[in-house]
Amino acid sequence: MRPIVLCLLLSVAASSLQAQLRRSDPAFTPALSPWVGVSSFGTRQAAGNTTASYRGSFSLGARGELPLTQRVGLMANVALSPFSRQRTENPVVTEMHERVLIFRADAALAWRFIPRAPVFFFGGGGILAANKPAYPDFDETVMEPRALFGLGYDRPAAGRWNFRVAATGFITMPAEPSAANWSGTSAPPSITAKSTVFDWAVELGARYRLRGGS
Repeated sequence: MRPIVLCLLLSVAASSLQAQLRRSDPAFTPALSPWVGVSSFGTRQAAGNTTASYRGSFSLGARGELPLTQRVGLMANVALSPFSRQRTENPVVTEMHERVLIFRADAALAWRFIPRAPVFFFGGGGILAANKPAYPDFDETVMEPRALFGLGYDRPAAGRWNFRVAATGFITMPAEPSAANWSGTSAPPSITAKSTVFDWAVELGARYRLRGGS
């Protein structure tokens, strides 16, 4: 009888230890997440009754992460939107102009309220760079600083791979094109950049954990 009781006690202790080890896993582990998605861009400049923005675009990128504490991690993300265009709009017509290549890079602190929860939140900042401003007929590269916030969902999965979806909002400070870089045939218009603009992106990807964890 005693050996049976001893085996039961050892089994319970082993299960308890295993549960404790699972609970001690950090919320984030070294991981890489390639993804595809869409990006949308708000109105950036205005000249009279004409406003300028970038057309929304298919995007692709990669997100990396590292643990900092039990519930907090560091995330870095890069993205490319290759099919955007300059977009102008007035009360009469909306027009598409030159194609624009848009790149963004950002870093954020991410956290889960429960280390093994599938939902996580993040906030940070970064830059948006484009080879043309939103307003047409300017030949210059622009860089725009931005703050970001968002949330994500990791679908639980066995092994190192799982499905991830993330949605991000950006508060961006648009660049104002320089009249010195005007390439139009007439005098450059008087352009005013918005103080801030809201952009957003949605990402669908696969997350590969470089070692075990959440």
